[in-house]
Amino acid sequence: MKNSDGYTPQALFVETPKCLRKECERWMKETAKASLLVPTLIAIVLFSAHFSFPGGFDYSRQPVLQNQNLSEVFLTSDAVGLVASSTSMLMFLSILTSRYAEIDFLVAENLLASDTNNPQDHLQTILEDHGEI
Repeated sequence: MKNSDGYTPQALFVETPKCLRKECERWMKETAKASLLVPTLIAIVLFSAHFSFPGGFDYSRQPVLQNQNLSEVFLTSDAVGLVASSTSMLMFLSILTSRYAEIDFLVAENLLASDTNNPQDHLQTILEDHGEI
């Protein structure tokens, strides 16, 4: 199937936004690099806070406030914050390492537009149509 200019949908998709795709890739990677700094700093602070217990330690190296309810709140919130910042760091790293190929955009667009109940079959059909399998 071709349009009035003789382009197939895939050729039109690849050629038209080529400059836009390169600019988008550059912008996404710069944003991810800048945004990766914040969760990294938060994770460092939370990791060190986890080992410096509030109230300090007594002569037997046991935390002074170990039996207080607030110590449990502190440790729980510290653990939740550490998991959240680590997850955020992994998300930004996945943005930095993604390849930004045409087939990735095509697959994502088709999967979002599909009404199928089994996205795995739909994905395989798309990849077969474009010679990726």
